[in-house]
Amino acid sequence: MKTYRANITQSSRIARLANDNHMDKGDKKRVIIILSAIGIILIAAIVMLYLGRLSIRSGERSPISQPDPAAFKVEMMDEQEKAEQNIGQGQEVQVLERNASGEVMTYKLINSDSDIIESLSEIK
Repeated sequence: MKTYRANITQSSRIARLANDNHMDKGDKKRVIIILSAIGIILIAAIVMLYLGRLSIRSGERSPISQPDPAAFKVEMMDEQEKAEQNIGQGQEVQVLERNASGEVMTYKLINSDSDIIESLSEIK
């Protein structure tokens, strides 16, 4: 087997091994395995890109990004939740989103009745 300089990169070494007519069976197996792995990774990447674009074109979205507008209701934060968020007791606060365990994730301070959000389409 030929010897190579230390500064040759692994990919150029593989290319030289592939062009070398005097490769032993172990070197040929390594080249075949590496090239096969690269091919599988490329095919998987192409398939993932294709499926991603397909779902965007067809308008499919996850259910999390499309909440049911009919399920939206006006909900005000209670005094205990205000204390947990360090909000003054006299301040009106509308809850816009809760996590799975019921904790407040998103809220809006209400200064007048016109600040209350009554439907999801009003959220900007």
